[in-house]
Amino acid sequence: MNRTYFIKYFLIVISFSTQLSSHAQIATEEKLLGCWKMSKFEFLKPVKDSADLISSMKNYISCFEKNGKFTTKIKTKNGEKPVGTGIYSIGADGKTIYQKRNAEDDGVNSPGEVVFLTERELAIKIDNVILHLVKITK
Repeated sequence: MNRTYFIKYFLIVISFSTQLSSHAQIATEEKLLGCWKMSKFEFLKPVKDSADLISSMKNYISCFEKNGKFTTKIKTKNGEKPVGTGIYSIGADGKTIYQKRNAEDDGVNSPGEVVFLTERELAIKIDNVILHLVKITK
């Protein structure tokens, strides 16, 4: 009898934690959908070209779609120019964004750790950098 109780308890705990993970994924994805503009580019440890990289990144826009696809564009004088596309997924904990890019740079496909995410602000830590973005409203 004790064994049956233990198995039921274990299955309930597994089921509950799976539901929490799914909820975290869904909540993150719902907030992530839409287009985001770079507002700040923060190096945790400065690198040789930090200043140049920071100024060049301010014109980048990343758009996340519900179907798991994303597009990154750069704002130019003549409009927006696509610079990369790919697919993304959210980790079970809702705190990691995985990307697979179709880009010419042959892919720095580092997972990003969501530092914070609200309806209007997003911060992602990737390697030595924290990217700060604001949601673009149309």
